[in-house]
Amino acid sequence: MKAFIALVLSACILNSTTAQNTDPVISAERSFASHALMHSTKSAFLQYMDSSAVVFARGNALNAKRFWSRMPESPMKLIWGPAIAGLNDAGDFGFTTGPYQLKQHLSDTAAVLGFGQYATVWKKNNAGEWKFLVDLGIEVPAPSNHPKNVQVISLQQKSKNLSAAPDSAIQLDIDFNNGLKANGKSYWGKVCTAATIFNLSGHYPMQGANAIDRFTKSFPANAQLIPADGQFAADQQSAVTYGITELNGKKDGYFRFWQATDKGWKIVLQVITFGK
Repeated sequence: MKAFIALVLSACILNSTTAQNTDPVISAERSFASHALMHSTKSAFLQYMDSSAVVFARGNALNAKRFWSRMPESPMKLIWGPAIAGLNDAGDFGFTTGPYQLKQHLSDTAAVLGFGQYATVWKKNNAGEWKFLVDLGIEVPAPSNHPKNVQVISLQQKSKNLSAAPDSAIQLDIDFNNGLKANGKSYWGKVCTAATIFNLSGHYPMQGANAIDRFTKSFPANAQLIPADGQFAADQQSAVTYGITELNGKKDGYFRFWQATDKGWKIVLQVITFGK
């Protein structure tokens, strides 16, 4: 049993030679995951959330602190670790995403109850502490292993001619919906890049040159994404937006991590879940 715990913890804290620029968010995520293993999932969420953090439940975006404060303690263990990470120029706003497993308890023989891909957006507060703003996971067809190294998505912008931020972060999603309505699925290609990560429920994470095409073909034509709110980084060059998804009368949640570029605001990470 002790050997198994050590093995799981090592999966959460593996060193990465490719992640030096994103160490703060990677360290925050690994500390979050380790706390959940050594204590409880509830304790970890309450410890690492920002006061404005949101989670999604029952088709609503809810204040994370109120939601988790009311949750009972559980012996079940959520095991996760970062596979991809990004950190803004200012070093105070970023994200990680990677595989997770849910087990009945922390044992090498315990049955796996669920698995998928998590994603977390992080912000450094005025006290210098890293707290998460949004946390959302998707289910995937089969479990995947924790990677040895963390892939880094560069959010550093060399250009000084970055697109200006709108008056509010949610306007990014409103403008996106208007563009999608006017231009159809081809509009996804205008706000995404070859590095954009798509976490869509029921599918493995998609990234790379063909990801936009694969995503648009997988995305249900009758699905709706309804913006709810968002938040800029302090430098207003990065943002997170979130909202509610509707598909066949059922609701769930989504969020996007946006980055300003000299070619407009681009989606770096997008997580979309649909209710069952």
